[in-house]
Amino acid sequence: MTTFVRGAVVVRSLTDCDYLLDTGIQGAKADFSWDGRYVAFHVQKQGSKGYEIQVVDTEKRTVRTVTNSAGSSLFPSWTQDGRLNFRYDGDDYRGFITASNVLSVPERPLPGGPTRVQANARWADLFPETPAPRSRVNFVMVWATWSAHSPDALVDLQRAGRHFRETSADVSVFTALETGSLRADVDRMRRANGIDLPEIPLAPDRLARTEALNQIPTTLLFKDGVVVDRRLGAQTYDALVAWAVSALGADLR
Repeated sequence: MTTFVRGAVVVRSLTDCDYLLDTGIQGAKADFSWDGRYVAFHVQKQGSKGYEIQVVDTEKRTVRTVTNSAGSSLFPSWTQDGRLNFRYDGDDYRGFITASNVLSVPERPLPGGPTRVQANARWADLFPETPAPRSRVNFVMVWATWSAHSPDALVDLQRAGRHFRETSADVSVFTALETGSLRADVDRMRRANGIDLPEIPLAPDRLARTEALNQIPTTLLFKDGVVVDRRLGAQTYDALVAWAVSALGADLR
């Protein structure tokens, strides 16, 4: 199975830890080949927006980058005959691709050491372009248009934000975009769902520090300007209110 340890993809035995491989790579949507040897996932491109597909050999402990396109490659899935299906978003094409002979791509050793997300990052570490909010507790949801869960998460976050305002809670909510969403898609999704939540900039080189590379959407909880908790995946209205109650130690209902 695969799991995340402070942002990095880790492969381990299903029932115990007799086998453990820390890839040292921040990725998402991992899928095992049918023989269980290879793991494919998408990772953030270095120095540019979007994502690429990498394949880890769990026996040789190597990695291959199997896409090299201008657009963004996401959600790899193995076929039984060893091909990879994945989504592609680019100016040249938007849709699904099936790639053959992916293991013919040259491999390289895994990174020398594991990468870890900073546990207690401060607001200025992640969002230096935006002045720190005055609220004691702040939620920031990192989302993307290509995630099917983003619309529901945005609607529930907006409802929670309205509840916090109506109850005069010391809580504010914000959104931030990951690197692969096109502006036209963002605006269209916000209009379709009646979203007017504030949006703050998130530079591509700081996306990994949010852990949102592992799961979109991801919500960060800041308390007194410091990240004290993260939750991967869409959060419901009830979950957000309960989370704020726990952070503030007060009843917000």
